[in-house]
Amino acid sequence: MSLEEKIEEIIDPDPVEAAQGEVVKGPGEYINGVAKVTEKEVDGSVTQEVQEGNTNNSNNTTVEPMDILGNGLLVKKVLVAGQGNDTKPVPGDIVSVRSKGQLEDGTQVDVEDCVMFTLGDGDVHQAWDLAVCLMQVRETCELVTDARFAYGELGSPDKVPPNAKITYTLELLKKEPGPDYSMMSAPERLEHVLKKRERGNYYYRRSEWMRALHSYQRALNILDPENCTYNEPPEILQLVLEERVKVLSNIAAAQLKMDAYREVVESCSQIFQLNPKNEKATFRMANAMEKLGETEEALHWYKVTITINSQNKEAYSAVNRLNQIRKKELEKERATYSRMMGVKKPPPQNTKKEKPSKQQQQQQKWSWSKFLAGGAVLAGVAAIGFGVYRYFSN
Repeated sequence: MSLEEKIEEIIDPDPVEAAQGEVVKGPGEYINGVAKVTEKEVDGSVTQEVQEGNTNNSNNTTVEPMDILGNGLLVKKVLVAGQGNDTKPVPGDIVSVRSKGQLEDGTQVDVEDCVMFTLGDGDVHQAWDLAVCLMQVRETCELVTDARFAYGELGSPDKVPPNAKITYTLELLKKEPGPDYSMMSAPERLEHVLKKRERGNYYYRRSEWMRALHSYQRALNILDPENCTYNEPPEILQLVLEERVKVLSNIAAAQLKMDAYREVVESCSQIFQLNPKNEKATFRMANAMEKLGETEEALHWYKVTITINSQNKEAYSAVNRLNQIRKKELEKERATYSRMMGVKKPPPQNTKKEKPSKQQQQQQKWSWSKFLAGGAVLAGVAAIGFGVYRYFSN
């Protein structure tokens, strides 16, 4: 679903796994987006414009506004120059930002003295991710963003109305290297994974499937075996395995919403390597196979789902529906085969008895009369013969 399309209400009988533990504070509760900054945007003409502004202006002068995307929907204007281009953060860095937002009616939103987040991970507005990577440390800028890069068409209940344009004043306080997950213990990694997954759930509930998928994949990267050490107690490793299954399940759910059915099959296959009897994975695999037109495979996975949970009414309903579809497919195949082999279907037989006409009834009566008369004559001849036999025998 593109950002321009209307976000519809989620109707999902099989909701995404909810993250356990602490809910993300600060920007994780209210900011909407995922940043995808290209090298051209960072290192091309946009960066050159900031360099010129920083070179030719003191801390108390401003420069011309920068149209970050070239379409007028995200405009950045430097208010106070920073400490130089070598202080710009890059995706993956942890940045600290002071924020103050204002709606068009003057209402203030997102007023924070210090918000810390990993740049480019989708933990904050897409507008913030796009703009902060173009800022220098200690720079203050004005950022005017269209709703699609902030709270979107849904807005935020009791805070930001739908389709709200917001003007932010941002100051980049500091930057530092991002977390090295390979050096973390399993419990520390799990803490980061839970926050990423909760962020993905936030987007999922807003029907923002692409952003949800981005957050889930970031969570999965933290759990990637290449970044993990296995010198942990078995009970901790079991928690890591269970969390990996949950993240993969959420990825499959988002992919299913995006009609990425082949990718759903791949994600579910990874789950089966860890837990072959995961009900959500078998059900989503069946959904994907059905959408791909693989009726037999879909039937198989729906039936597997029923063996795991005999109370799954949706699986039962799907089996009945697919059996009807399969019946029609078989009839079609037989008809096609018959046409190919030149076999004609025999005409249907009329099993209903027709009432004979009056002429036929008279013919039947005449036949019976002749039969009875003939029988009587034969009986008489037999009686006479028997009498003659007895007379001469005496």
